[in-house]
Amino acid sequence: MNLDEIATQAQEITGFNIQTSQLVLLTRAQWREATYPEQIYGFYSPGKGIAFVNKDSPSLRPTIYHELFGHGLFCEWSRIGRAIVQRDQEHVTPVTEHQYVDTYEGFAVWLEHKLCTLNDDESAFKQTLLNRPEEYSRAFSQSNDVEQNFGTWGVMCAAGFPKKDILANLRACLPRFFKEEYSTFPLVLAYGYRKEHADTDVFIVSQDKNLH
Repeated sequence: MNLDEIATQAQEITGFNIQTSQLVLLTRAQWREATYPEQIYGFYSPGKGIAFVNKDSPSLRPTIYHELFGHGLFCEWSRIGRAIVQRDQEHVTPVTEHQYVDTYEGFAVWLEHKLCTLNDDESAFKQTLLNRPEEYSRAFSQSNDVEQNFGTWGVMCAAGFPKKDILANLRACLPRFFKEEYSTFPLVLAYGYRKEHADTDVFIVSQDKNLH
Protein backbone atom coordinates (compact mmCIF):
# COMPACT_ATOMS: atom_id res chain seq x y z
CA MET A 1 0.00 0.00 0.00
CA ASN A 2 1.34 3.41 -1.02
CA LEU A 3 0.14 5.85 1.64
CA ASP A 4 1.08 8.88 -0.48
CA GLU A 5 -1.24 7.68 -3.24
CA ILE A 6 -4.06 7.06 -0.75
CA ALA A 7 -3.49 10.50 0.75
CA THR A 8 -3.81 12.02 -2.72
CA GLN A 9 -7.05 10.12 -3.31
CA ALA A 10 -8.45 11.27 0.04
CA GLN A 11 -7.58 14.87 -0.78
CA GLU A 12 -9.23 14.62 -4.20
CA ILE A 13 -12.40 13.29 -2.56
CA THR A 14 -12.60 15.72 0.36
CA GLY A 15 -10.53 18.74 -0.62
CA PHE A 16 -8.43 18.34 2.52
CA ASN A 17 -5.12 16.64 3.23
CA ILE A 18 -3.56 14.89 6.20
CA GLN A 19 -1.05 17.19 7.88
CA THR A 20 0.06 15.77 11.21
CA SER A 21 -1.69 12.43 11.76
CA GLN A 22 0.59 9.39 11.85
CA LEU A 23 0.17 5.65 11.36
CA VAL A 24 1.62 3.09 13.77
CA LEU A 25 1.43 -0.56 12.72
CA LEU A 26 1.62 -3.13 15.51
CA THR A 27 2.14 -6.88 15.31
CA ARG A 28 -0.42 -9.16 16.92
CA ALA A 29 1.99 -9.72 19.82
CA GLN A 30 2.46 -5.98 20.32
CA TRP A 31 -1.30 -5.50 20.11
CA ARG A 32 -1.84 -8.02 22.89
CA GLU A 33 1.03 -6.64 24.96
CA ALA A 34 -0.58 -3.21 24.82
CA THR A 35 -3.84 -4.88 25.99
CA TYR A 36 -5.84 -3.52 23.05
CA PRO A 37 -9.10 -5.44 22.47
CA GLU A 38 -8.72 -8.38 20.09
CA GLN A 39 -12.09 -7.71 18.47
CA ILE A 40 -10.98 -4.36 17.01
CA TYR A 41 -8.34 -3.97 14.33
CA GLY A 42 -7.40 -0.35 14.91
CA PHE A 43 -8.23 2.92 16.61
CA TYR A 44 -7.34 6.59 16.36
CA SER A 45 -6.04 8.55 19.35
CA PRO A 46 -7.34 12.12 18.87
CA GLY A 47 -5.10 13.56 21.57
CA LYS A 48 -1.95 12.03 20.08
CA GLY A 49 -2.95 12.24 16.42
CA ILE A 50 -1.94 8.62 15.87
CA ALA A 51 -3.78 5.80 14.12
CA PHE A 52 -2.86 2.49 15.77
CA VAL A 53 -3.54 -0.48 13.50
CA ASN A 54 -3.01 -4.21 13.99
CA LYS A 55 -0.99 -5.07 10.88
CA ASP A 56 -2.14 -8.70 11.11
CA SER A 57 -5.74 -7.55 10.70
CA PRO A 58 -7.74 -9.42 8.02
CA SER A 59 -9.04 -6.00 6.89
CA LEU A 60 -5.79 -4.05 7.04
CA ARG A 61 -6.38 -1.67 4.15
CA PRO A 62 -9.96 -0.63 5.08
CA THR A 63 -8.81 -0.18 8.68
CA ILE A 64 -6.04 2.19 7.60
CA TYR A 65 -8.47 4.10 5.38
CA HIS A 66 -10.85 4.44 8.32
CA GLU A 67 -8.46 5.24 11.16
CA LEU A 68 -5.72 7.30 9.51
CA PHE A 69 -7.63 9.12 6.79
CA GLY A 70 -11.19 9.11 8.12
CA HIS A 71 -10.45 10.03 11.71
CA GLY A 72 -7.20 11.86 10.92
CA LEU A 73 -8.82 14.29 8.51
CA PHE A 74 -11.83 14.71 10.78
CA CYS A 75 -9.75 15.55 13.86
CA GLU A 76 -7.40 17.86 11.99
CA TRP A 77 -9.98 19.88 10.05
CA SER A 78 -13.51 19.49 11.42
CA ARG A 79 -14.59 21.87 14.18
CA ILE A 80 -16.20 18.88 15.91
CA GLY A 81 -13.00 16.89 15.46
CA ARG A 82 -10.87 19.65 16.96
CA ALA A 83 -13.19 19.74 19.96
CA ILE A 84 -12.70 15.98 20.34
CA VAL A 85 -8.92 16.45 20.21
CA GLN A 86 -9.01 19.14 22.88
CA ARG A 87 -11.23 17.12 25.19
CA ASP A 88 -9.14 14.00 24.69
CA GLN A 89 -6.00 15.91 25.59
CA GLU A 90 -7.75 17.23 28.69
CA HIS A 91 -9.01 13.71 29.50
CA VAL A 92 -12.62 14.82 29.24
CA THR A 93 -15.38 12.66 27.73
CA PRO A 94 -15.18 13.76 24.09
CA VAL A 95 -18.76 14.21 22.82
CA THR A 96 -22.27 12.91 23.17
CA GLU A 97 -22.96 9.43 21.84
CA HIS A 98 -25.09 10.83 19.00
CA GLN A 99 -22.34 13.19 17.82
CA TYR A 100 -19.67 10.54 18.24
CA VAL A 101 -21.28 7.90 16.03
CA ASP A 102 -23.10 10.06 13.49
CA THR A 103 -20.26 12.49 12.80
CA TYR A 104 -16.91 11.09 14.00
CA GLU A 105 -17.53 7.48 12.94
CA GLY A 106 -20.04 8.28 10.20
CA PHE A 107 -17.55 10.41 8.27
CA ALA A 108 -14.75 7.85 8.73
CA VAL A 109 -16.90 4.97 7.40
CA TRP A 110 -18.04 7.12 4.48
CA LEU A 111 -14.47 8.00 3.46
CA GLU A 112 -13.34 4.43 4.07
CA HIS A 113 -15.96 3.25 1.58
CA LYS A 114 -14.87 5.84 -0.99
CA LEU A 115 -11.24 4.72 -0.75
CA CYS A 116 -12.19 1.04 -0.80
CA THR A 117 -14.15 1.63 -4.01
CA LEU A 118 -11.17 3.34 -5.66
CA ASN A 119 -8.77 0.58 -4.63
CA ASP A 120 -10.85 -2.56 -5.28
CA ASP A 121 -11.35 -3.25 -1.57
CA GLU A 122 -15.15 -3.25 -1.60
CA SER A 123 -15.48 -6.87 -0.47
CA ALA A 124 -13.22 -6.20 2.50
CA PHE A 125 -15.26 -3.09 3.32
CA LYS A 126 -18.53 -5.02 3.37
CA GLN A 127 -17.07 -7.64 5.70
CA THR A 128 -15.57 -5.01 7.97
CA LEU A 129 -18.87 -3.14 8.19
CA LEU A 130 -20.69 -6.35 9.12
CA ASN A 131 -18.29 -6.82 12.05
CA ARG A 132 -19.00 -3.36 13.45
CA PRO A 133 -21.89 -2.30 15.70
CA GLU A 134 -25.17 -1.55 13.93
CA GLU A 135 -24.77 2.16 14.69
CA TYR A 136 -21.92 2.36 12.19
CA SER A 137 -24.11 1.08 9.36
CA ARG A 138 -26.79 3.60 10.31
CA ALA A 139 -24.29 6.47 10.35
CA PHE A 140 -22.87 5.33 6.99
CA SER A 141 -26.37 5.26 5.51
CA GLN A 142 -27.04 8.78 6.79
CA SER A 143 -23.84 10.08 5.19
CA ASN A 144 -24.83 8.44 1.91
CA ASP A 145 -28.24 10.11 2.08
CA VAL A 146 -26.59 13.51 2.59
CA GLU A 147 -24.28 12.87 -0.36
CA GLN A 148 -27.20 11.87 -2.58
CA ASN A 149 -29.04 15.11 -1.81
CA PHE A 150 -26.17 17.57 -1.50
CA GLY A 151 -23.08 15.90 -2.95
CA THR A 152 -19.69 15.45 -1.30
CA TRP A 153 -19.71 19.10 -0.25
CA GLY A 154 -22.83 18.44 1.82
CA VAL A 155 -21.14 15.55 3.61
CA MET A 156 -18.13 17.72 4.43
CA CYS A 157 -20.32 20.55 5.73
CA ALA A 158 -22.41 18.18 7.85
CA ALA A 159 -19.21 16.78 9.37
CA GLY A 160 -18.08 20.26 10.42
CA PHE A 161 -15.33 20.87 7.87
CA PRO A 162 -14.59 24.42 6.69
CA LYS A 163 -16.84 25.38 3.79
CA LYS A 164 -14.93 25.91 0.53
CA ASP A 165 -16.18 27.65 -2.62
CA ILE A 166 -19.55 28.14 -0.98
CA LEU A 167 -21.37 29.92 -3.80
CA ALA A 168 -20.13 27.50 -6.45
CA ASN A 169 -21.11 24.51 -4.34
CA LEU A 170 -24.52 25.99 -3.56
CA ARG A 171 -25.15 26.43 -7.27
CA ALA A 172 -24.29 22.78 -7.75
CA CYS A 173 -26.23 21.27 -4.84
CA LEU A 174 -29.47 23.28 -4.94
CA PRO A 175 -30.62 21.84 -8.30
CA ARG A 176 -29.60 18.41 -7.02
CA PHE A 177 -31.76 18.79 -3.92
CA PHE A 178 -34.81 20.56 -5.40
CA LYS A 179 -34.67 18.72 -8.75
CA GLU A 180 -37.36 19.93 -11.19
CA GLU A 181 -38.63 22.51 -8.68
CA TYR A 182 -35.38 24.43 -9.07
CA SER A 183 -36.47 25.66 -12.50
CA THR A 184 -39.25 27.67 -10.80
CA PHE A 185 -36.77 29.78 -8.79
CA PRO A 186 -36.16 33.18 -10.43
CA LEU A 187 -34.19 34.37 -7.40
CA VAL A 188 -31.90 32.70 -4.87
CA LEU A 189 -29.99 34.73 -2.28
CA ALA A 190 -27.30 33.39 0.08
CA TYR A 191 -26.35 35.00 3.39
CA GLY A 192 -23.27 34.27 5.47
CA TYR A 193 -21.41 32.49 2.69
CA ARG A 194 -18.12 34.28 3.37
CA LYS A 195 -17.53 32.48 6.69
CA GLU A 196 -16.06 28.98 6.54
CA HIS A 197 -17.70 27.68 9.72
CA ALA A 198 -20.86 29.79 9.83
CA ASP A 199 -24.29 28.65 8.67
CA THR A 200 -25.30 29.84 5.22
CA ASP A 201 -28.92 30.99 4.96
CA VAL A 202 -30.61 30.71 1.58
CA PHE A 203 -33.60 32.88 0.58
CA ILE A 204 -35.57 31.47 -2.36
CA VAL A 205 -38.29 33.03 -4.47
CA SER A 206 -40.40 30.52 -6.41
CA GLN A 207 -42.93 31.00 -9.16
CA ASP A 208 -44.65 27.78 -8.09
CA LYS A 209 -47.59 28.80 -5.89
CA ASN A 210 -47.96 25.23 -4.61
CA LEU A 211 -44.40 25.09 -3.28
CA HIS A 212 -44.08 25.65 0.47
